[in-house]
Amino acid sequence: VTTLLIDAPLGLRAATLAKSGASRLPVVDRTGKVVGVLTALDAILDPTASTSALMKPATIFTPTEPAMAALRVMRSVRARLAVVIDPGTTQPLGVVAIKDLIEPVTGNLVGS
Repeated sequence: VTTLLIDAPLGLRAATLAKSGASRLPVVDRTGKVVGVLTALDAILDPTASTSALMKPATIFTPTEPAMAALRVMRSVRARLAVVIDPGTTQPLGVVAIKDLIEPVTGNLVGS
């Protein structure tokens, strides 16, 4: 999973976002622990602000989190994306979107 270091230089942040093609990326500290999520839109609209000033709290799950429980949490906090972490290291393993959790139940969503 592509991540951003919380203290990465602004040029590196812009390059990482552009190269990833993602609309949101997990932000990690120097130990690799997830500390937030940065949207590409926020970085584009305020390119001189620090990552820590722009990032939002991360919704975090372990790989064993049941899909329905994850959906409930994501809905309650209005999160479109959650970070899946290794429970032992707290480092990110991947990201999951609401769509990823719903489609196994509903089938492919039209227009997505």
